[in-house]
Amino acid sequence: MQRTQGERWAWIRFAVEDHASAAVHKDAVTSVFTYSRDERKVLIAIVAALLTALGELV
Repeated sequence: MQRTQGERWAWIRFAVEDHASAAVHKDAVTSVFTYSRDERKVLIAIVAALLTALGELV
C-alpha cells in the first residue's frame, strides 16, 4: 500500500496515541498495562518530537 507523507505521519501519530492511551481504557487487555518512568518519558519525548516536526500542520 502506498501512503503519502502526510498519511505516514498520521499513522505514527495514531500509533503513539493508541499506545499512550491504553492504560486509561482499562478494558480486558489494557487493564494490566503499566508504564515505567522511562517509558513515560519516552512517550513524552515522542509527542514533543511529533509536535516539532508537524507543528505547522497542527
